[in-house]
Amino acid sequence: MVEAASLWTNLPKPIHSEQVLSMEDVDQNYGYILYRTHLENGGSGELVLDQVHSYAQVYVDGKMVGVIDRRLKQDRLALDGVVANAQLDILVENTGRVNFGKTIGGERAGITKQVTFAGKPIAGWEIFSLPMDRLGSLSFSAETCEGPCFYRGSFDSSAAGDTFLDTSEFTKGQLWLNGFALGRIWNVGPQKTLYAPAPLLVKGSNSVIVFDAQGKMGRKLRGLESPVLDGAVRP
Repeated sequence: MVEAASLWTNLPKPIHSEQVLSMEDVDQNYGYILYRTHLENGGSGELVLDQVHSYAQVYVDGKMVGVIDRRLKQDRLALDGVVANAQLDILVENTGRVNFGKTIGGERAGITKQVTFAGKPIAGWEIFSLPMDRLGSLSFSAETCEGPCFYRGSFDSSAAGDTFLDTSEFTKGQLWLNGFALGRIWNVGPQKTLYAPAPLLVKGSNSVIVFDAQGKMGRKLRGLESPVLDGAVRP
């Protein structure tokens, strides 16, 4: 994957809101949503995401300080020594909605209630809707990109045929083959491959784009003859 594009430098125009909004509030169905604000007074305390759906990466002044995962019943992080007016970014992935039981009535995606820091509600947000359907507008280059990044590469095929793409070097995100959203990537396992059916491949050059929310340059994608569905499982 020889080219990259940082999510931070390819953001759409933000929506300004005093309170956090869910994906449904901004007419978004899937993908990611980014919440940005500034912690005017800084300090130390717990950052609480009230009803986050489903997986959030938290950044202070561009540095990732932790992850909040709904699967693990998490909703908070301890932040220490935050400087005044530090930029807070919360990148939330919609990993799916609960579709049964009484939960359905409140099953929205993103941060669905409020955010507090040191017990005080945070207001004044820039919200970026990221349905991940505007790949053509990304600005790729050979410059090093780490963190939430898109990576682009290509491979040649002498004939179209079924194959399996080994995604085990990547962390968490999704993959597009010749513009088609092939599937999601997550290193928790046990699945380590994505099925690429023959009709999606072309004879000659095939384009691949990978979004990795915790990306690093130099990671590789490989084609395999059979799937890996029983890899190591991480918590």
